[in-house]
Amino acid sequence: MTGNPLSAGVYLLERWLPGIQAVIVRGEAPGELDEDWAALPSVERVARYGGFPGTFPGGGDRHPVAVERFEIKDEEMMFGAQRAAVGFPEAGAERALAFLTPVLEAAAGPLDRRERALAAFVAGMLVEGNGDLLRIAVAAEPGGSPLDDEVHLLVRGWRGHTARLAVVPAASVPPEGCDDPEFHIACVTTLLSEFLYMNNNNQVTFEVTFGSHALPASADSETADAAFRAGPPPGEWEFARIPEEEADGLLRRLTGDDLEAVLADSESAMIQDAWGLAVHWGESPPEDPGDHLVHWLFGELLDTVRAEVTGDPGGALRLAYGAGLPLELAGDGACLVLVGPKRTGVIEIDDGY
Repeated sequence: MTGNPLSAGVYLLERWLPGIQAVIVRGEAPGELDEDWAALPSVERVARYGGFPGTFPGGGDRHPVAVERFEIKDEEMMFGAQRAAVGFPEAGAERALAFLTPVLEAAAGPLDRRERALAAFVAGMLVEGNGDLLRIAVAAEPGGSPLDDEVHLLVRGWRGHTARLAVVPAASVPPEGCDDPEFHIACVTTLLSEFLYMNNNNQVTFEVTFGSHALPASADSETADAAFRAGPPPGEWEFARIPEEEADGLLRRLTGDDLEAVLADSESAMIQDAWGLAVHWGESPPEDPGDHLVHWLFGELLDTVRAEVTGDPGGALRLAYGAGLPLELAGDGACLVLVGPKRTGVIEIDDGY
């Protein structure tokens, strides 16, 4: 896992919007008790606090030329990003999103529902728990003209840790690129976990591993199933030996409609849990579950794992198995095994208390 939902969200925003490049730059500043930003810090100090001029790893330095401050202390101390993603942003998240959206749309076109939800989550996560938001105008060279097609937002926590969100048109800086599927999966699962809590402390977590197998290419599905079961089980999950003995916690074979059904039901359970986390009394979620980021994130996870084992997001699987599916988020855990022509992908879900 990346372990950081803000960085994971920014990474995925960049992948969903190819017209932009985005990055989080972290730094340090005096804490809130040591330096009150009601007296606006100078451009020189902001340059230090925001980690300027370095911004993008491949080049493209930026230099602050002007600073605006906005107070962003919100009453919502927990799950503000999750609320922003479903259309209930607190004031700070709403302000950050208002700065972010025009730059995104100028570079990548009008945002669809998926992109808007992710942008709102990033805005909410950026400001969550912080008290100061600086919007920084930058130039490509010291003392140069401000670049009006970029956004640089700097937040400070009360201890002084800073994070700067930089979003620019993709053509304005050298491309970095990160095509590592395992890193991509880690970012997707990090965000999924942010929407799924079993209690105030324990998130639902996802672990994805890949392996290879030696199933004969010419074997029919029944022969392949028998050969796969004869090998070592994935992780600590055991196979159900005969249908009559299939029980909770044992891997059973999933074919065609069975696979689609348990995945759809699992997604519904996750979305229902995520809505409970985000909405307050009297607020109603939309009727279309596709308006929730969990819908797109879970789909992206499945497509990415499937592509890794078959070579294509919609590639044909040779076999599939599941335990604890459909997921009920009851603390029992679950496992999904996808078997392609040569590779195996295993998604283990821990929903323990």
